[in-house]
Amino acid sequence: MAHGELDREYANYNLTVIPPTVLTYTMTRSTTVQAMIYVGDDANPISAAVAGIWDIGLSVLRSGSTIRNYYEPYPAEIRTGTAIRKTFITRLVAAEQWDTIYVEVGSPNAGDINVHVHAVLFDITIALPPNLPAVSGGFLTRGTGVGQINPDGTGQVPSSNAALATVCTEARLARLDAAVSAAVAAAAAALTAYDPPTNAELTAVQAALTVLIDALNDLSAAAAADAVWDEAVAGHVAAGSAGLKLASSGAHIDVDFRNISVRGD
Repeated sequence: MAHGELDREYANYNLTVIPPTVLTYTMTRSTTVQAMIYVGDDANPISAAVAGIWDIGLSVLRSGSTIRNYYEPYPAEIRTGTAIRKTFITRLVAAEQWDTIYVEVGSPNAGDINVHVHAVLFDITIALPPNLPAVSGGFLTRGTGVGQINPDGTGQVPSSNAALATVCTEARLARLDAAVSAAVAAAAAALTAYDPPTNAELTAVQAALTVLIDALNDLSAAAAADAVWDEAVAGHVAAGSAGLKLASSGAHIDVDFRNISVRGD
């Protein structure tokens, strides 16, 4: 049995009549239990996936009388080819020593007259095993057995503990200490090297920019036009330029009198 498992039972049942009891167990101690029920397999699946309410119960009988009856299904449907299966988990139930636990299943499907049911009852309060093999290298727990951590009377783990000997060696701890120290030193050096401007320095830069902007002499359109006409022509006599034309026109003036007419008012 799996760790924490109290009982498991499986067989084929007619689930269409009064919900049959698929697991019976008498408690040997007081604890809290929960059942998991697997309905249907490849050979004897559920007949169809019709809508309906399943009757899933975990009853506690004490001295021949039912004192608690829990019907609360939590279904999860799984399809494998044409086979249909369902898995149910009951609510947690507190049971005392000598109580009898009954797990029941009822189907809403009329065709479920021969369905395989596998029910498992668990004690959910049992502690972890001393060395859990599913965890790589074992799951270390408190104790004095092989693979366990054995603390001293103050609850501290002594350095001589065999379970930690291959993990927390002096060499590994020294490498870890060196790596952490190097990281801290690098961070400190970076923070020291970083020299951000102060508020006073930023204010001074802002003031200097304001002075430069205010000193700019933005010309008006009229001033720009005057500056162009007041510019010396001598500096603008490149071939084909307007300046060359203006400079050349100052040497002589050609007048064609044939195109001049005199008009009197």
